[in-house]
This record gives sequence, C-alpha cells and structure tokens, in this order.
Amino acid sequence: MVGIKLKEFQEKCVEELLEQTVFGEKKEILLQAPTGSGKTIMLLEYIDRFLLENKDYVFVWLTPGSGELEEQSKNKMNQLLKNRTTKTLNEVLTTGFEEQDTAFINWENVTKKGNTALRELEKSNLYDRIEQAQNNGIKFIVIIDEEHRNKTEKAESITNLFNAKHTVRVSATTKRNDEAYNIKISEMEVINSGLITKSLYINQGIENNILLDDEIEYLLKLAINKRRQIRNTCTELGVNYNPLVIIQLPSMSENLIEKIEQYLEKEGFTYDNGLLAIWLADRKENIENISDNTSEQCFLIMKQAISTGWDCPRVKEKGFDSHYSTLFYKNDKLEFYKEERKKYWLKVDEYAAPTLCMAQNWLRETKGIYVWIEPVVGHKWTISFCDLNVSAEESDWIEHDLKKEGYPVYKKYEEALENAINMVLKII
Repeated sequence: MVGIKLKEFQEKCVEELLEQTVFGEKKEILLQAPTGSGKTIMLLEYIDRFLLENKDYVFVWLTPGSGELEEQSKNKMNQLLKNRTTKTLNEVLTTGFEEQDTAFINWENVTKKGNTALRELEKSNLYDRIEQAQNNGIKFIVIIDEEHRNKTEKAESITNLFNAKHTVRVSATTKRNDEAYNIKISEMEVINSGLITKSLYINQGIENNILLDDEIEYLLKLAINKRRQIRNTCTELGVNYNPLVIIQLPSMSENLIEKIEQYLEKEGFTYDNGLLAIWLADRKENIENISDNTSEQCFLIMKQAISTGWDCPRVKEKGFDSHYSTLFYKNDKLEFYKEERKKYWLKVDEYAAPTLCMAQNWLRETKGIYVWIEPVVGHKWTISFCDLNVSAEESDWIEHDLKKEGYPVYKKYEEALENAINMVLKII
C-alpha cells in the first residue's frame, strides 16, 4: 500500500487472514481488534494480497450506516490501493459485479426498517447482480465491519445471498465462536506499537464541588488551555502536530451549537479562518483533510452518531463532551472502579443511567445487548435491539417481545435512546 508500513501485529493478522481464506476450512473468520488498531488498513492489505493470487473473486465490504463509514473505507482504498477497483451499491446495481471488484455497501440501504433508499425493484436488481456474478464463475468474500451491529435475522439473510466462500466478521467486541476461526488482537499489542494511548483522562483538571456560572464555557476554556499545552509540548519536541479538539453533542440543539460557536469565535476559532469545523448530517464545513496531523482545524463540532467508526488519528483530546458534564455533581447511582487493565466500567443502579452513551456502552460490554436508533420517514426515530449472547437467528428476540405492545416511534433521537435503554433494563 502507498506509504504504509504495517506494524508487527498487523502483518501477523494479514497473514492469518490470507492463510484461512486460501487454505482454511472454516467458512467464518472472526477478527476482534481494539478501536485504533488499524482494522481498515489490515483489511485493505489483506484484500490486495489476496486478489494478486486469486483473480476470480469479488470482495463485498458491508458497513453500518452511522458516520458514512462505507464512503470513508472506499475512499481509503482508493487512496492507498490506486490499482484496485472499488464500487458503491449504486454502481453495482448499474454495472454488476466484475472480477477483482471491492464493493462497499451500507447495511442500512438493505436492511433498515422504513428505508426507501433501496426499493423493491432495486432489491431484486441486487439479487440478480449476485446471481449473474455467480453464473460467471465469480466467488465472493464478505467482510462485515462493526459486525456486532448487524447480528439480526434480516442481516444474515442478505449475507447468505452471496453464498460467500468466507465471511470475515470484524469488530472490537466480537464474541468468540468455536465454529469459526478466531483472530484476536490484544489491546496491549496495539498500545506497545504506539497506535493508541496507554490511558484516557476524563475531565482532567476539573475541581470538585465547585459552583459554575456556565459549565460549557468552563469546559471550553479548559479544552483551549489543554490544546495549547499539547501544541507547545509538540513544538518543543520538534513534532509537527496540530491537536484537534472534539466537541461531541448527543442532541442537535441549535442553541447549544450557537453558544459554542460564539464562545470559540471570541477566542479566535471561526469557520472563516478555518480553525473551526462542523460535521453534522445536514451541515459540513471545513472538514477537508481534517484527519491530517498538520491540518489547520483546531476544533470540530460533531454529533454522537457520526463518531461510530469515524477514522481521525488527530482525535487525542476530547476537551468537551456533554455526556460527561453530569460528573461534576455527586450522584450516588454512578460508581466507577478501576480494574487491572485500567479500563473504566460503569455500574448502574436500577434504571438510572448517568448518560445515555455510557449506559448504551455498558449494556453492550457487560450484558451483550446492543441498542441502536434508526431514522424513519418523517424525521422521526425508532429503536432496534440485538442480543449478542445468542445465535443470529435468535438475536432479535427483544424486538419481538416489545412489538407485542406496539412499536413506538419518537420525535427526538435522545428520547428514543433513553426509552430503548429503559426497556432493555426492565427485561434483562
């Protein structure tokens, strides 16, 4: 690949993927790798090497919808493997699958409830394109990115259409499957390689039991100072690096965004001078080259959903995250304890979730229940569940249980997520 030298653990992973998909007898390969380990880079290197020796194959790369991950992965492949052919779903529907293709498909275009992006005629067209390729002797290998988010009966039915020789399921939270070949990259391997940091500091420098006139300005001021400190240290060490601060919002409150913009403008960070960027579903400014370590953007406003699978190496410091603002105040129902692996786990008492994001993560990591929110027609939101503890065929039992009493639709994303979490807490 152009300009990329794999780390030792990455090289080992690529070799294992090649060995198992060329000579291995197990149809499924589960790749569990921590966030920040370079899963996309490893998969691209694997695809490139595999296609060098196997001409009559097509790779289908399935991604979840949040964060425009299929476009990001496709663009990364175009950038690093310029001699390879990539296609979107629309291009597949138009021209079909051809040998050596890598097709990037957003799961939501195929499986989402209430979605009109893929109409019935187009679905039939996709099935025809798959059958046409198989009749032409083309074999498929399917890569399922963030695979824990699509362990549903609907998703499995789509995957089965490809009749893939191998399916590579990739996630940071993949559950071991004795019937599959399991590849696991440890967090320590990634830390030792220098790709991710050894620790994460939350609300560093914030005093306890203080009365705040404006907590947002207080947090932003801390973020500006922390960013300046990191930049100065890099300069002293001779490192050309411009730290990027994420301002991550779970809600789309225009008033909150405007308040943040006004404060940052007062401090000299604006859209006009290129130091402030925003990435929302309906608004994107100054995001060009934002993943470069030396790009000029200093602050990025984004919503929670975009961050899923988003690839930005510069994000080392979260100066403001409204998820954590409640930690300034005492809350008897929120307890943190630190394990030997230096990871923070959340203990929830009854149904009290200190933040929606934390409770959502806690349900997935400790209970094996994945909760996610999906948009539906009319700018509204509905909820979906997946039980990672059972087989794919049984994983949507929670949805079946809840549908008996009617399946709700919500006007606000946060309202949908809060109700979904409470529903799960009541039945698990």
